[in-house]
Amino acid sequence: MKKTVLILFMTIASIQCFSQLGYRYGDSFIKLTPDTFCYFIQTTTKQQMDNLKKQLSNMDRKDDVIADLSENSCIMLSKPKSTNSYISEIFKDGNGLKIIILPRLAIKMKNNHDISEVIKSFESILVLDKEEDYLYKIDCKLKNAREVLEINTRINEMDCVDWCEPMMIGEAISYNFLYPHQYYLQNTGQSGGTPGIDINVNPIWDLVSVDTTLVVAVLDDGVERNHEDLSGSVLDGMTIDYPNEKGDPIGEYNNYTYYDPLTQSYKTGSDTKTHGTACAGIIAAHNNEIGIRGVASGVKILPININPYLYPLALLPYPTLWYEKIGLAITWSYNTMGADIISCSWGFSDNTYISNALTNAKTYGRNGKGTIVVCASGNAIPYSDVKFPANMSGTIATGSINKNGVVWDYSCRGSSLDIVAPSGNVNNLGDVYTTDRSAPKGVNMISNYMFAFGGTSAACPQVAGVAALMLSANPNLTQSQVKHILQCTAKKLPNMYGQNRTDAYGYGLVDAYAAVKVAQYWQNCGNCTLSGSSTVCSNETYSISGVPSNATVSWRFEGQTSSSPTIVPNSSNYTCSVSPGYSSFKGYLCADVKIQGYTIATYDKLIEGGNGFIGYYWDDTVYMDVLWSDDNWVTPGHVISVHSEDLAGKTAKISRSSAPSNYTNLSILGTSPETRVEFYMPYLSSGEYLTLWITGICGVNSFVFYATSNRNCSNPLSVSEQGEHRYLLSLNRQNDENIEGEGNAICNSNDDYWVFRVYNATNLQQVASELVKGNQFLLDASTWKAGIYIIRAYIDEKPYTVKISVK
Repeated sequence: MKKTVLILFMTIASIQCFSQLGYRYGDSFIKLTPDTFCYFIQTTTKQQMDNLKKQLSNMDRKDDVIADLSENSCIMLSKPKSTNSYISEIFKDGNGLKIIILPRLAIKMKNNHDISEVIKSFESILVLDKEEDYLYKIDCKLKNAREVLEINTRINEMDCVDWCEPMMIGEAISYNFLYPHQYYLQNTGQSGGTPGIDINVNPIWDLVSVDTTLVVAVLDDGVERNHEDLSGSVLDGMTIDYPNEKGDPIGEYNNYTYYDPLTQSYKTGSDTKTHGTACAGIIAAHNNEIGIRGVASGVKILPININPYLYPLALLPYPTLWYEKIGLAITWSYNTMGADIISCSWGFSDNTYISNALTNAKTYGRNGKGTIVVCASGNAIPYSDVKFPANMSGTIATGSINKNGVVWDYSCRGSSLDIVAPSGNVNNLGDVYTTDRSAPKGVNMISNYMFAFGGTSAACPQVAGVAALMLSANPNLTQSQVKHILQCTAKKLPNMYGQNRTDAYGYGLVDAYAAVKVAQYWQNCGNCTLSGSSTVCSNETYSISGVPSNATVSWRFEGQTSSSPTIVPNSSNYTCSVSPGYSSFKGYLCADVKIQGYTIATYDKLIEGGNGFIGYYWDDTVYMDVLWSDDNWVTPGHVISVHSEDLAGKTAKISRSSAPSNYTNLSILGTSPETRVEFYMPYLSSGEYLTLWITGICGVNSFVFYATSNRNCSNPLSVSEQGEHRYLLSLNRQNDENIEGEGNAICNSNDDYWVFRVYNATNLQQVASELVKGNQFLLDASTWKAGIYIIRAYIDEKPYTVKISVK
């Protein structure tokens, strides 16, 4: 044994003298260069490491330990003298990345060979730890990294071994070093943002590869073709009025002084022509070791420089942009260069020639499928309607929200707005990290990147990048389908208050993951048909046909009524049964067709029916539950006004219990949906009641009303205003022995407890309730919306009502 160890030691020593340090990776040899500035130290146990640190402390060298990596390993400035420690220098590979070699190997054997063949050859040095996924983990009884590397080389030379590699501690590659600042790609709360307020693109990068043959035309002030983070991705483009230029930025200037006739004063300005390069970086910056990362890294950028002039419109009192030339450039981009997407973070005066060029691009581009046109909605303080060309039909108008999901004041909005994306403030006060012109030509004179981009200009290219990912996933999508999918999958934001779309946010925040997943599985749902009866009196079946095989269907009812039917879908969800409840309803049965869980089409049918009547109230004050009522006590002489969403075409009658055949016909007042019937509540004898009969779509429905038996019994409940949004409810308990009959029980209540409920008269929803002891209660309405509210109190189980107006 001693002879074997001695021979092995001599062999290792001789190899160390002549071989290079490194290890094999596939067919390559990774050369390692030692850095003797510090060392990795690993002891066998934690106790040994503690003893080592104690020795260093006693020698006043505790600062030699500069980093603890585990309980028994650390990095030190010098080699320890202890022989119980394993030592590795800090090596660098060919890319300059630092690694540590551990005394541990991973070995994969060739077929029909066993690890014992290796162990037997180095039995005094190698110890089998475990087998894992057809690999063998081996611990080495060696003292330094160089010995491990040499053993690794020897084992790789054995015929029975497929490969052998030392275990390592490595340095992580910091790709796109500015990426952590790109909150619009992944918002983790950096710089005060709200986590999740981003375009949700990270998950889709692992699922879809960017089609780097796709062409995104950037209609702007030029794109720097040789930028380090765009190199190889910027095509030869077009520069208006400069045929020998290829879309690069030109005509920059600093401290230009001009006379402004509007203010009758001299002004100064500058323009480094960085806007287009900033937009291009957001779309296509490479996923590499430098700079930022684009939404669709590596996609081709076609620069269309529409602003090559030395003194642009921003600084001159006269126009300088030739709209005809811009229109021709748009046509050239899709017709000659095959642009798949046009990204335009500029706005112009409404112009038919430009509009015609963009319309033709959307119609004829991409061999008839249409070029996708994404436009910034525009910046204006105060905000205004979406600017041209974003307001054109078919373009994807993109507004701006901040990193907390709130729309910027400058972001133009209106019915033309489609979607929003995160961005910063305007006028170089933003917070968007992107590519700048290479220093010192850009805004940032010492870096190739800018950190203060913003406006809808920065939001637009994000959506253009998402569109490129969608076409990478499904190149057969038409431009209208891309727009539709973006709208359907947009993330709803808190300030949209549950609405599907608003003028400030469009359909919501662009969601790259959702849009690309739907694009992958897209099938046209335009031929679906919803069938079934318009009337539901007992149980009806509805079905939807033409649903794509990879789509699902969910059913729901949408109406303004307080009552809804019961919907039971079948197992396939392509049919459902609808049955009425006790109350009437009228609204839309909706079938939502979904792909990957996102609704991409909705089909609806107007249905009505039921066995009851839609919410009603009397005297414009009292909400009455939709029930076959036996407790709705009404004081004689009050007007009962029974309201419903749709009484038109129905008939109404009333009768008294003493004369059930003595019907009185009532007129239907108002127009739908504000239709009603009205009548005075008569004095009724004890035990007598009044019935309202209404003939509806599913037959005759009746509602019973009771009156108090004593006309002199007044309402014991009153309310008085006690300052802003504060109301005092008072209970006037009567004790009049001359009051006789049933009314005495109501008015002469000595019970200490009573209950009230508050309803919003607009939607009849309950907003408050309280059990009260005593005769008064101070009601706080500061959190209620403005409007009329009904207060209904129950005293001795009898209802009394008042109303208040909250301003």
